[in-house]
Amino acid sequence: MAITTSKKSLDSLYKAVSAQVKINGTVLSKDFEIFRISTFKEINKLSRAKIQILGGDHTKNIFTESENAVFDSGNEIEIKFAYEQKPVLVFEGIILKHSISVNEGYMRKKTKSQIVIECVDKAIFLKNSLTTKVFKDKSDQQIITNLINNVEGLTSSIDQTSYVHPVFPKYNIDDWSFILKRAKYNGLLVLNSNNKLTIKDPTVETITPEVMLTNGGGTLSFEAHLDSENQFNKIQLESRDSFNEEVFTKSGTEPNQLVTNLKDQSKIISKNSSPEKVNINFAQDVDANELKVLADSITKISRLQRISGKAKFKGVLEIDLDSVVALGGFGNRFDGNVYVSGVSHEIDEGRIFTEIKFGLSQDFFNPQNIFDNDEHVNSINGLQVGKVVQIHNDPQNQYRIKVE
Repeated sequence: MAITTSKKSLDSLYKAVSAQVKINGTVLSKDFEIFRISTFKEINKLSRAKIQILGGDHTKNIFTESENAVFDSGNEIEIKFAYEQKPVLVFEGIILKHSISVNEGYMRKKTKSQIVIECVDKAIFLKNSLTTKVFKDKSDQQIITNLINNVEGLTSSIDQTSYVHPVFPKYNIDDWSFILKRAKYNGLLVLNSNNKLTIKDPTVETITPEVMLTNGGGTLSFEAHLDSENQFNKIQLESRDSFNEEVFTKSGTEPNQLVTNLKDQSKIISKNSSPEKVNINFAQDVDANELKVLADSITKISRLQRISGKAKFKGVLEIDLDSVVALGGFGNRFDGNVYVSGVSHEIDEGRIFTEIKFGLSQDFFNPQNIFDNDEHVNSINGLQVGKVVQIHNDPQNQYRIKVE
């Protein structure tokens, strides 16, 4: 197999491989013998890494490597892999977990006794932030930005969202889960890589594959699925304004430039698996503009679920989340561009391997959750105490009272 990019051929065979680990800005001493390093990144998940270091001396009943403060939780860590001394950053974050692993046969085989250092992106702070807030006159983009700005060392890039919420509650839910919900509602994907959170629309103006992956000797494994489940020819959402007794109906629009090798979705979906039009009625009031956002989001995510799979091959360090890979030699159904939704780089015994996931899995979005209002706004339970601050001049002329 030839794994190529527009720049040059990339093949780990016959190239000198190295790894560099920095902790709190200092290169890890060569006294520590690294056995394996693995990094893991996936859409809508925190990026993680694992470093396995040989350690312990059973003849002296000691494990001095584990006692070193360099491996304390919270220390900042940076991991680079390199071919021929040309390093590429594959992970940046903090140490989360420190473990010792001593397995059967450790007296005979040195690799059976290890320190295992597990790392995570700084975005983990969002996962541990269980807060209650009420946002007024804010878009989802503004709300998410407000939450991310509370995390030191975490940068972000967030696509604009159009709908502005008059009032939006965030109640007893961690910031990370809340961000995932609001991003999915807007048809956006959450990418976490190297202490940065990117929340973006998967549609693009131009699609240029960064890597061409062809069927051949360099492909270690490949698996792809073309799935009609959760595919709709056309989806139509309906809600109402109960005060004015108006009904709103909005249909999802097919995305113009979606990274997928299926050129015309509407002609591919079988009439035996989906009716011409799927109607979904909301019991609660939903603003017409917000309804349109949700209809477009469902359509977009559904199309990204159409083709999914994974592939493992000799290491290509330039691939990261949000990359585009071109498949060739796998048949007309699967050849073409695919969107990288997960990537793992591993260095093991002097070799680098890359494994990618492409497309979105079927469990990424369950259409049944459309009917669950808790999926969009976390419910507020129990008796709540408030103060009436205004009983007139409702800006929407619906005779509501203002409560704080």
